[in-house]
Amino acid sequence: MIEIDRLTRRFGARTAVDGLTLRVAPGEVYGFLGANGAGKTTTMRMMLGILASDAGTIRVCGRLVRRGDRDGRMLVGAVGEVQHFYPEMTCQAYLKFFADLFGVPQPVQRVAEVLADVGLADRARDRAVDLSKGLQQKLGLARALLHDPPVLLLDEPVSGLDPHGIREVRELICRERDKGRLVFFSSHVLAEVAQVANRVGIMNRGRLVYENTVAGALAGHGTLEAAFVAVTGGNVRQAELVA
Repeated sequence: MIEIDRLTRRFGARTAVDGLTLRVAPGEVYGFLGANGAGKTTTMRMMLGILASDAGTIRVCGRLVRRGDRDGRMLVGAVGEVQHFYPEMTCQAYLKFFADLFGVPQPVQRVAEVLADVGLADRARDRAVDLSKGLQQKLGLARALLHDPPVLLLDEPVSGLDPHGIREVRELICRERDKGRLVFFSSHVLAEVAQVANRVGIMNRGRLVYENTVAGALAGHGTLEAAFVAVTGGNVRQAELVA
């Protein structure tokens, strides 16, 4: 469970997140949408304890999120839009490094399991930096799953992927949802959000301006793009939407 209550974060005179309140249940896929600068990434960084809030609270699985709380961080597996790797590390060594960091039991076996889960078992001994962007994204997902967290937090998980990569990430998200894992993700690829999310929330200028089931959004607006433009007052460049 993710519980966010009246969350606020300011940067000087600018309010990046303004009184955000939302709830997401286990086994749910929640699409967190908004134009660039709407407050999505700031929210997600607070959810990870990287940034402190100015007001409000976040609870993950009942635990209050605090900046720098390592034990709380273990409840979440996170993947950013861009992955960062040590130049000489193989995929296997990269995951083993994080398995040891997280204190994962039987790390060698667990690394093999998550590599197989994301379809990278045959690339275990390849250098991570030599993988395509799509395969690097899948390796990031493997890292996020290593410690078997109840919550996955994904920032633009299909950015830069080809259709095959997008389908594979979609299948992985659905598989983790079916296991009861909560998946909270941001994306500009709205057609993809419509295929995997149960519910969506739309941020605009730091505020949650719309929340609905995907079915409800489609019934009311026809497409998520139409819903997005309608509730943000058209305050978004067309290039920021991918239908």
